[in-house]
Formats: sequence, C-alpha cells, structure tokens
Amino acid sequence: MAKFVKDWIGFPAAAIAAIAALYAPARENILSLLGRDGANLRFEALRPDAISLGQDDTPVSAQKDKIDINISFLRAAFVNDGASTASVMPEFMCSVPDDNQRAFTSRYQLIDINSQKRLLEDVEVPTTGPVFVNVVLKESGLAEDGYGSTATLGTCEFRFSDKYGSKLLTLHLDKSGILQTDHSSGAVTTSDIATSILELDGAEDNRVAPRNRFCAGMLRGIRMDSEPIDCITGTHVIAIEPVYLWERGLQRALRQVAEFRRLAPDAAARSPGLILTDCTEENCVISKTEMELALASFSPSVTVWMCDEWVKSLGNCVRTDFTVNSK
Repeated sequence: MAKFVKDWIGFPAAAIAAIAALYAPARENILSLLGRDGANLRFEALRPDAISLGQDDTPVSAQKDKIDINISFLRAAFVNDGASTASVMPEFMCSVPDDNQRAFTSRYQLIDINSQKRLLEDVEVPTTGPVFVNVVLKESGLAEDGYGSTATLGTCEFRFSDKYGSKLLTLHLDKSGILQTDHSSGAVTTSDIATSILELDGAEDNRVAPRNRFCAGMLRGIRMDSEPIDCITGTHVIAIEPVYLWERGLQRALRQVAEFRRLAPDAAARSPGLILTDCTEENCVISKTEMELALASFSPSVTVWMCDEWVKSLGNCVRTDFTVNSK
C-alpha cells in the first residue's frame, strides 16, 4: 500500500516536471514560427538628478570648500519584454524643430550608475529584469552644422540589435521635450514625474564665467599640471576665488606659479596673482587686514585684486601689490 501511494504521488510530479521541461522549448519554437522571439525594448525615464564634482563623488574628509562643476543627468532604465537579449548602443540622439523650423539635435551618452563613467560598449538588456543607466548630454547643435537628425523631428532614436540584427527604437516627444507614454507599442514609458530630456544641460563649470568676466584678453583655463590655471598674463599667474577663500586662492596661485616655471622654463617669470570676488565693504576690509598681517614677511610678491559684486571687469577692481621682502 505504501509503495502504491508513493508511486501514485511520484507519477504526477514526474509528469509535471516533464511537461515543464518541454514547455520552454515549445514556447520558443512557437514564438520563432510567429517571428516574435526577438527583443521588445522599452525605455523608462525615471527622474532628473545632478552630481557636484568634488562633493558627491568625494569622501567628506577630502571635499573642497567650493563646488566648481555640476553635471545634470537623467536616471533611466531599459526593460526588455521580448524573448531574446537586446544590445543597446551607448549613445542616442533626439531632434526637435527650432524657432525657424530647423532640425536641432541633442546627442546623449549612457553612464554606468556605479562607476559614473561613460559606457563605451553596448549595453546588454536581458529579458530577466531592467538595466538601470544614467543619461548625460554629450553635445547639441543644428543638423546643418553636422550634428545629424532623427528621421522625424520630435523624436529620439536608440539603435540596438537582437538575434535578428540591427533595429531602431523611436521615442516620441511632446512640445516640452517630455517622453510620451505609448503602452500599445511598448516603445517608451515615463514615471509619474514628467521628465523633459531636452532640459538636460552639459557639465556646468562655475569657473568659466568669472574667467570671462575678469580675464578678458588673457589666457584662461590652461591646464599645466594639477588643475587649470584661471588666468595667465605676461606678468602673473592668477587664481580666482571668493574673498572668504583667499588663503586657498593664494596657495593655488603659488603652486601654479611653480608649475608654470617648471613646465615653461624658457618663458618669462610670472608672479602669483589673486582675484577675490563677491567683495562687500565689511568682508573686504577684514580680508585685506588678514592678508597684510599674513604677508608682512612673505616672499615672493603677490598682487591682489578686490572685486565688488557689481564690477564687470578687472579694471574696476581695487589692486594691492604686496611687495614686502622676506626677512
């Protein structure tokens, strides 16, 4: 009796296992016959975000006093509802008409969410779950200037491949650049937060505007060694900092003077210079007093420009030359 019960229980289990083993190949064969065993790719725009270099990517103990570069990006995911893996190229583009109905194209790059580095190889999107990526703006411009265009304005185009070869995923945009939901075709979905991909900016370097403002006619942003030099004249290597960071600015100017001398030994010697911005009456007096005390027995000579908030050029700043000889 016990053997009968055991065999009776074991038979359905074995039968179910056999049926399950046959189901997957049978399903694949049916999908293949119907031509539906390829990838079915969707793109999900999740939410916009930003990273501040020197803060979000740096331990607290090593963070800077001031953030120089901000990068906006879009958190997104690929979902594959098909039957085979999709390989997505790491770049895509979106094209919209400008005010004169010319094609304006933005090219985007996929970023690895862990390393925060650009993906150089195709992204493999399996059928087992979503693949999360970040999206940043690479470049943008008119199609007539060489930036290309999508087949239809008001769309984004992803190129990917599956077992049947190369394919194109087209994402539609509304007038605000928000990705449109199209559940019928499975092309694109968005989160509850409306996300305009056209609002993504490139890396915003907060050092560029002050250089343009105070260093007209000078060399700007030249990288000699450790970091870019704000401004170089025939007599000075200049660092630009807010007035409350004058000590950091002085350290950077002195370091960059030494780098300049080492990497350009045949060039005329430059003195360290310091442009202090956001200067109000009270904090400039305090900072000038602190510098005079600190530089009382300091060499080499240092030139400092105190610049009020309203000034538009270096000529409107107050210049002080600290030329005290070392003792």
